[in-house]
Amino acid sequence: MGDRARADRIWAALVDPEGCVVPADRDTVAAAAQRLADLTSLALVAALLAPLERRIGALFDPARVEKARLFARFQHRAHLRWMGVLADEGVEAVCIKGFANAHAFFDEPEARISGDLDVLVRPRDLARAIEVLGARGFAFREGEVPRWGFVSTASFAPFVSADGACNLDLHTAPDSDPLDRALDAEAVFARAREFCFGGIRFRVPSVEHALILCISNAAKDKFGAFAANKIIDAAKLLARASVLDRRAVEDILRRANMMRPARAFMALLAALEVVPKGARSWSSWLAAPPRGLAAGEFSRMVLDARALYPAEAGNFAKFRREWLLAAEPRVALRLAGRRLAGLWRPASGVPRFAAGRAKG
Repeated sequence: MGDRARADRIWAALVDPEGCVVPADRDTVAAAAQRLADLTSLALVAALLAPLERRIGALFDPARVEKARLFARFQHRAHLRWMGVLADEGVEAVCIKGFANAHAFFDEPEARISGDLDVLVRPRDLARAIEVLGARGFAFREGEVPRWGFVSTASFAPFVSADGACNLDLHTAPDSDPLDRALDAEAVFARAREFCFGGIRFRVPSVEHALILCISNAAKDKFGAFAANKIIDAAKLLARASVLDRRAVEDILRRANMMRPARAFMALLAALEVVPKGARSWSSWLAAPPRGLAAGEFSRMVLDARALYPAEAGNFAKFRREWLLAAEPRVALRLAGRRLAGLWRPASGVPRFAAGRAKG
């Protein structure tokens, strides 16, 4: 990657592409930008770094960027279409994660669209949502799962449209254990905000719930490479959230036993310099760096992120990070127990009543 000691400046460039300090060697910046695009999406990184490109020159092949943008728009239209279908059929839903954050915190929502469409429904509406979409060709894709099976307590295997254009993740809680013990679907619905794009109306979580979901999802990914999108989403959220109810956020985190991963995540944002200046005074309430045994693991986590995750962590490294940073001890023990139980009876991730709508 060239000047790797400075390659991590690409994180700060995402927040302040016009004023950030970057290496003088443009090839170093371009390599780091491409690596970040590989971790997230080319359309997103190109959109965020466009002001930087005007400063130092092209970082990406324009033809590849245009192709990526066209595909992102295609996915976005597919996601909007199915949100419209659910609304027309009277299935109340809240978009969460990527699709929601794209519209709530990004100037170009279409550029942020990548991967699955995550949709939260009330538990009582799950069967109806599956019926509505299943009648239009959606089917569960069981795919490959770990040896212990599908252990989520809040979502299911991807529900895929007949044309493959939309992988829809249905959730009955905003995220699985431990967050579902303190934040349920009703609470998210109660504070959800409405957006409209292309004539389609949809709801997204409140700023507080969106931040908590960034933390929860990053912790679930053990703060590894898959957390890159969550880092970017949180940085954009902090840049736009002029008012945030810190007490409400902390109350949910404490009740979910998530203060340890929350502090680790916020400290990581601070270390990567992606917290906007205007948000540093109030976001630091969670950013105390870990101490004791966790301090060394936190240092490794920061180095991984600064180096843009050069290698995939092994199972031992993931479990170590879970026990030291990503989960409180009682939560880590509970998750380990669920995995052990799954070795005997692995779950497929398909609701029992919908087993007939699964495909390989």
